Amino acid sequence: MDLYEVMRTTFACREFTGDPVPDEVLHRIIDNARFAPSGGNRQGWRIIQVQDPAKREALADLSLPARPDICWKCRPATVPSTR
Repeated sequence: MDLYEVMRTTFACREFTGDPVPDEVLHRIIDNARFAPSGGNRQGWRIIQVQDPAKREALADLSLPARPDICWKCRPATVPSTR
């Protein structure tokens, strides 16, 4: 499969199962991801694997205020102006 075929046939996954990713698969993904371009070629990677669901949920909740521009839970409801 060539690059253009991959670009045309790869879909954007927006739903995930609760199935755990095997360590071998995760290692392979991370190993290949290190070759992805980064802004200014800084390659500032830090990866932490959190397997405990309660800890993942707590981390997700802590990250909400940091990105209000992309988080609908952080934005106050707005009413369009009629003026």
